[in-house]
Amino acid sequence: MGHLDTVFPLNNSFQEFYREGDMMYGPGVADMQGGLVVLLYTLKALAQAGELDNKTLTILLNSDEEIGSLSSRKYLEEQALIHDYGLVYESSGTNNLVRQRKGLGQARIVVNGLASHAGGAHQQGRSGIKELAYKIVEVEKMTDYESGVTVNVGVISGGEARNTIAPCAEAMVDLRYPQPQQGEDAVAQFEKIFGSVMSYPIDSSEISAESWINLHRPPKVPTAESEHLLEKTLAIGRLLGQELGVVNSGGGTDGSLTQAMGLPTLDSLGVAGTGAHSNQEKAGVSSLVERAKLSAVLIRRLAAE
Repeated sequence: MGHLDTVFPLNNSFQEFYREGDMMYGPGVADMQGGLVVLLYTLKALAQAGELDNKTLTILLNSDEEIGSLSSRKYLEEQALIHDYGLVYESSGTNNLVRQRKGLGQARIVVNGLASHAGGAHQQGRSGIKELAYKIVEVEKMTDYESGVTVNVGVISGGEARNTIAPCAEAMVDLRYPQPQQGEDAVAQFEKIFGSVMSYPIDSSEISAESWINLHRPPKVPTAESEHLLEKTLAIGRLLGQELGVVNSGGGTDGSLTQAMGLPTLDSLGVAGTGAHSNQEKAGVSSLVERAKLSAVLIRRLAAE
């Protein structure tokens, strides 16, 4: 499994691919164009060796992973029910395999107020920006590093003019949580915050809010079957002279969806890379070959079981 999309908008300054020694730089080299190259050459090697004869492999590549796989989720879950293993070619960080991942959620809130002149009728207005700002402060307070829950208000917009009380404002919120119940609790907190008037008298009928909240990826929690898959891959790495680490991650993958459907899934089979979602994104060129070797041997052994 893999995804074709990246997070960078067209007007982002980080649009160039270049290489310096064993390091390559560019949007998506780690997340996850590099992983797609690993997948491609894994399959090429297996095909040339005749290891794909009479074998059934399904390649799933979507284009909406970075926005939550909202359209492709049903196909991923359907395929999870008819396969034995799932492999995801997301970046491996600094040459790691990921054991556990947080669940992901997202929310959008639109606050509607009442426009008025900022000088001549300031008191009569109801600022959507002001109300949203109060809500943002409360939302950000939900982050608790000790429990592993993090919340990020990543996009805000609103207002019409400098001298107009803003009639509307909106925000997009990202949520990460280690345990399923934490996700449900966060949804309840969002609903309470979004449904309360915080910056004006609570009976202000001119202030209202609309919201959309979705827990779009469950936590990827280890199972006996996924641990077996992980240990098998670590053993292959040692055989190939690759020292692989094991980490937990707050980043999401579609492997969380397939594992939640009961499919033992290993992700982070892609390139060794860092700086995802930033203009420092980079990946090791030599890791393309190393990871393709690891993946090819793993698939060969799984197919022989």
